[in-house]
Amino acid sequence: MKKISILGSCVTRDAFDFNGSLYQIDNYIARTSLISLTSKPIQILEENIPLPSKFQRRCLYQDFNKTFFQEIHAKKSDWIVIDFIDERFNILQFEDSYITKSNELVDSGLHAEKKYTEITRTEALLP
Repeated sequence: MKKISILGSCVTRDAFDFNGSLYQIDNYIARTSLISLTSKPIQILEENIPLPSKFQRRCLYQDFNKTFFQEIHAKKSDWIVIDFIDERFNILQFEDSYITKSNELVDSGLHAEKKYTEITRTEALLP
């Protein structure tokens, strides 16, 4: 059985989960963009994220704390699958770091607690 780490959407995760006898999903990170993943961590505790869903809290925790590279290193998956769907979200710049303006972030209200600059994703940015 191949072990897989996924960065991306539930659609990608479900494609591998559908044939459960061939693949084991070791790690699934969603609602984060590449610019956020590669920027400076913004420390936050998962229990301080005001969302009802454990999955949604984990998504924001991973995005704020930039845990992707640590997690895939620890898991030692056979494959890493990257789905770029979350690159559709705008980015918020907090001082010298970035966070993904996901629906979870907006629902949590955490973005309202800090001064930020919003970087809007538009078709004009595309080649």
